[in-house]
Amino acid sequence: MKTQKINQYAQFEEDPNQVVAIACSRSGDGCHTGLLIKLNGATKMLHFAFDKDLRFDERHKYAKDIIWVDFEFFNDSNDFEDNNKQILIALAHRVSKRNLNKIRYGISYNGDYFDDQGNLFLQSGTVGLTCATFLLAFFKGCFALDLLNYFEWPSREGDKKMQERLLNILLAENVDKEHLQRVESENIKARFLPEEVTAASASKDLPAGFEFCNSLGSEINRYLYTLVM
Repeated sequence: MKTQKINQYAQFEEDPNQVVAIACSRSGDGCHTGLLIKLNGATKMLHFAFDKDLRFDERHKYAKDIIWVDFEFFNDSNDFEDNNKQILIALAHRVSKRNLNKIRYGISYNGDYFDDQGNLFLQSGTVGLTCATFLLAFFKGCFALDLLNYFEWPSREGDKKMQERLLNILLAENVDKEHLQRVESENIKARFLPEEVTAASASKDLPAGFEFCNSLGSEINRYLYTLVM
């Protein structure tokens, strides 16, 4: 059973008031997240698919297993009026054009951000982004907005195993040796899951805390699993 905060993809396209939303879909045995944007009647998704693979594409063929949550902060805050949504859409275009085939994959996040021209600034200790930290960097740069209260995120038992698994995937994709070494040497203090970043947009108060995002994120994960059964 899903909460009222979780919506299917078709609802985004059908609702004329919905312009921007963080979305989530299944990816293997995990999740993938990105930014849904409605522009001139077409819905696209800005998302970091993998190493050097930033995409801004139409998602209709995947629609049955994409969900999105109500962006409460957009709906309830005077700071996010329609003109700011247009600023967000413009930045999405700049980020997608400036970073095509450039962003590297990495697990750690240390306050990295995109500036208003779409340039990515990685902080010390960061070697790249994930689909989830891509959105953290996007919103931090767009409105100086932290989606998550990073300091609440714990180091979890599966973090090291996930790092090893991702290294094997990068190796299988023939990623250059130098970048593999950088990812392997990362000191992962906390891992921000795609479903948790998606859940953050349902919080009325940002940055969102771990308890809220982990709880709703788990519900998102379970619901997505029912869509692909």
